[in-house]
Amino acid sequence: MSKLTGRQISDTYKQLIKMAVSTNEGVDNDLTQLQTGDGTNIAIKFSTEAVQATGTFGVDGNASVSGTFTTGGAIQIGGDVCASSYYGVVDILPVL
Repeated sequence: MSKLTGRQISDTYKQLIKMAVSTNEGVDNDLTQLQTGDGTNIAIKFSTEAVQATGTFGVDGNASVSGTFTTGGAIQIGGDVCASSYYGVVDILPVL
């Protein structure tokens, strides 16, 4: 096993994922950027309350939302949709 004594993490463990903070206080409720060991930002921020992904986010398998789902852009559906579990009003706008 390698020793860290006298070595910079950025020079030794580039595949390590770390928090982009200078203190050793752990995770709190403020979103914190994740980085590789050499300081490259990755597409995830996290806190004790939330996770935020930037760029493309994919799910291979099932996904569910137990709270409010909000989108700031278009929603594309590539398969069957079952609306029988939706209890609300749906406004469908015609495609022009």
